[in-house]
Amino acid sequence: MSYSVDSGKNFSYRQRDTNEMTETEKLLQHAQDIARRTFVDPSEAAVLAIFEELRIERDRMAWATDGRDSAAVH
Repeated sequence: MSYSVDSGKNFSYRQRDTNEMTETEKLLQHAQDIARRTFVDPSEAAVLAIFEELRIERDRMAWATDGRDSAAVH
């Protein structure tokens, strides 16, 4: 397993090579990419907020592809 190290002003992380990453790690990487394109110096909180939105979107898409149109919450 190989890692690359990327550090920002507000946080740093160790990233595995893309082909070895879990779906969650890929989603987090995507969130960080979006944050870097959107903000000059994104904070960890900004990345995590984007990650949460991407996670919700992923879950919503999985729900839709299962043939469900809507759900009742009780």
